[in-house]
Amino acid sequence: MLKIGYKIGAEQFLPSEMLEQAIVAEKNGFESIDVSDHLRTGMFFLELAWSRSCKDRDH
Repeated sequence: MLKIGYKIGAEQFLPSEMLEQAIVAEKNGFESIDVSDHLRTGMFFLELAWSRSCKDRDH
């Protein structure tokens, strides 16, 4: 069965923007969120916080 997911480019958005995109994607029926592994320089801990925020939303 085909599943449709949403891809977020971590190098293009702030963690708060990525979280908002993930929430909107979930509300619109996307079944998974995929995040690139290209982190912004100096943003590693913010990326971890974003990842944790998404995980905490998991049902």
